[in-house]
Amino acid sequence: MSTTTVVKKKQLRQQLRSLRQQLSPEQQQQAAINLVRIVSQESVWLHSQHIAVYSSNDGEISPQPLAELGWQLGKNIYLPVIDDNRPGHLLFLPWQPDTLLSCNRFGIPEPKKFASEPFNPSQLDLILLPLVGFDAQGRRLGMGGGFYDRALKDIASLSSVYMAGLAHSIQQVSFIPTDNWDLSLSAVFTDQAAMTFSLGRNG
Repeated sequence: MSTTTVVKKKQLRQQLRSLRQQLSPEQQQQAAINLVRIVSQESVWLHSQHIAVYSSNDGEISPQPLAELGWQLGKNIYLPVIDDNRPGHLLFLPWQPDTLLSCNRFGIPEPKKFASEPFNPSQLDLILLPLVGFDAQGRRLGMGGGFYDRALKDIASLSSVYMAGLAHSIQQVSFIPTDNWDLSLSAVFTDQAAMTFSLGRNG
C-alpha cells in the first residue's frame, strides 16, 4: 500500500464518518425504513434464502428492519462474529429474534460464540456489508481493519454469492482509492437508490 493511498483513505474515513455521525436519530430511523423499501424490491433479495447483515455502529445505516423483514419471510439471517482463533477474520453465525447477543471488543453486538455452528460463507446467497464510502464503480472503503476483505477473499469470485454494500447516500464520493486486496461490490443499496455495477462479480 502506497503512502499516498493510506493518507487518502484516512482522510476520506474521517470526512465520511463525521458526515454519517451527524445524522439525527430520526434521520437514521427514516434511512433504515427507506432502505427496506429499496432492497425488498431487488430480485437478489427476493431470491436469497441465506443473508448476512451486520450490527450497525458508528453511524452506519441500520439493517435491523431489513433483518426483521427477512425473519417474517422465513429467510435465514446471519451476523458476523470476530474469530478468536484467526485474528482479523470473521465467522458468520445465525441471527434470530431470540438470539443472545454480546458486545465484542469494538462494542458491536454479535451472537455468542459456540451458541451455534458458524455458517459457511460460500453458502450465503447475499452478503450485505457495511462501508464508510463508495463510488460509482463499486469500490468500497471500509473502516480499515480488513475483516471483510480477509473473511471473503476466498469466495469473492463465486457467482453464487452476491456482495452488496449498505450505506447512506451521503457516503458516495467520486473516487475511492483501493489496494489489490480490497473487495469490489456487485451493488450498493442506500436510503435513496439501488446501484449495481458492471465491474464484474465482486472483483
